[in-house]
Amino acid sequence: MKLKFSAKSGLNIKENSSFGIVIWARSSPKKAFEVIITECNNCFGSKPLFVVDDICPQIMMGYTDSYQEKLRDQYRNFFKEHRINYVFLSNHVNLSKEISSKKILDFYKPISVNQYKNMLPLSKRRGDFKLIEVIHTYLEIRAIDLAKERVDYLIFGKFSLNIAFFYNKFCSPLDYVILDKI
Repeated sequence: MKLKFSAKSGLNIKENSSFGIVIWARSSPKKAFEVIITECNNCFGSKPLFVVDDICPQIMMGYTDSYQEKLRDQYRNFFKEHRINYVFLSNHVNLSKEISSKKILDFYKPISVNQYKNMLPLSKRRGDFKLIEVIHTYLEIRAIDLAKERVDYLIFGKFSLNIAFFYNKFCSPLDYVILDKI
């Protein structure tokens, strides 16, 4: 399986650049991750850093601590086997602390409901979405922050470009490449 990457308009990718991708630890590591690793190495000469959101899946899916830890172990083994660098969001974000310190409220203060809703995938914009999406978005932003501290460019699939646009508008400029197909 071949992947096609394309840079956002006007982006010149420098030689020896580093790349990262944000993923969910919702289920066992996917075969598609192997393809991303191979193609990133082929296209850019480096393996991507994986930033693994292991907080949101636990919240959204209702996983127990022990089940989420088993998933983390599967990811650790997968990354070790493929010699890939990775970070778990849970090692860097304490959601309870960020809620109690009002960090989340400060983040969302300048964002209107319409601006937020327009960032959501079309299916959620057209239908009913749960307010837990606000936490999901916040954690995705925090994962992007974590990746951005460590790499030059982030990799986004077409299905998640809205979060890249949202990040550019409400956080800071973001250099990224688009994974056209998987």
